[in-house]
Amino acid sequence: MDKNSKNNLLKHVATLMSGTILAQIISFATFTYLIRQYYSPSDLSNFMWFFEFVSIFAAIGALRLETAIILERDNNLAYHLIKLCIKFLFLFSLIGGVIALIGIFINQSFKIVLDSPLLLITVPIAIFSLGMVQIFTSWFTREQKFKTIASNKIIQNSGSALGQFTFAISKFTSAGLILGKVFGSIVAALLLFKQYYSSKPKLDKSIAVNNRSLIQKNKDFILYSTPGTLIGTFINFLLIHLFLTYYSEDISGEIGAAKYYLGIGFSIISSAFAQVFFSNIAKINDKQQLKKYYTYWLLRLIGIAGLVLITLHLVPNSLIVAVLGSKWTNLLPTVRIMSIWMSIMFVSSSLSYIYIKVNQQRTLIFFDIIHLLFIWLSIFISYRLYADAETSLIWFTVTQSLYYIIAIVAAYYFIERFKPAEN
Repeated sequence: MDKNSKNNLLKHVATLMSGTILAQIISFATFTYLIRQYYSPSDLSNFMWFFEFVSIFAAIGALRLETAIILERDNNLAYHLIKLCIKFLFLFSLIGGVIALIGIFINQSFKIVLDSPLLLITVPIAIFSLGMVQIFTSWFTREQKFKTIASNKIIQNSGSALGQFTFAISKFTSAGLILGKVFGSIVAALLLFKQYYSSKPKLDKSIAVNNRSLIQKNKDFILYSTPGTLIGTFINFLLIHLFLTYYSEDISGEIGAAKYYLGIGFSIISSAFAQVFFSNIAKINDKQQLKKYYTYWLLRLIGIAGLVLITLHLVPNSLIVAVLGSKWTNLLPTVRIMSIWMSIMFVSSSLSYIYIKVNQQRTLIFFDIIHLLFIWLSIFISYRLYADAETSLIWFTVTQSLYYIIAIVAAYYFIERFKPAEN
């Protein structure tokens, strides 16, 4: 890996991280204050369930064509990809709302969380706004306008914090956590759209672009990336959903809080790194260089994950109780268990764009399906055998850890098979 590439990546990652860190500090401080003063583990369970559910549809709403925006070098085609992404996202927002409505009549978890018409209506709005942020973030990644992405993260989290705090002090029930976050995503989506519209390049309107040909060109994202993303986001939802179904809202809320805090820590680096990493590997067509680049950052990400694990095991439980209150006594043991698989996932997800680069989306669908099956079985069987939440969480952790280790190692095999001439 040449020095200039390394310096550019570090510069862009630092830009995104600075925005992400400030955004997450705002989110962390507000969230911590709210769950100490206003919300219980059961309230948090509903919040986490809601956003894991809508994230399924937001993540696949554009059929992963937003990733193609980053790779597309033709401005006309990139512009039409954005329009196509928005059309698909609108459709999936409606589908998510319909599924939520049906779920209320057939599943207890849906009844618990979506207990008011307001929250039901909020489902498609949340899906669309989160998806729009994702689409326009891809555009600005393509343009390497990382300062725009970083500032938008701050705006989104600030808007969410303001909304959540306002709803909390007005005693607007536990739905305030949900509505506040949706407010933040709407503000972020609108600002990104405004910035995109005011800075988009001049297009050659004489060149007609057929949506069918555009879909055909990027069909691999639809056929192979979308199922993998669907399964990944569904697994996140399944974790909260099954613990809410089999155990209780309090236990589900503790798992949700653990996932939230760990997610904040890891996403500060992961989200910034992954966007810049993909932008850089898109330009590498030599597999030996690609392997060195992958290895270089793999080792450093492993080091970061290791430091996080050590730190978490040194933190005393009394500190967590002092900060969050006695109702969160069991949070730290849950965090320590979940940190094992989430640290490995952090490394894997930070580098996951390597699979798109080496055109292995199709191969991974089979492994994603096996992944989903084993995740569901780990919780279902452990519940049937032990009916103990901690044991089920350990089974889940072992299954997740094994999967992400395999994903990290398998990347080397796929890089070796990479044929630049066919890319």
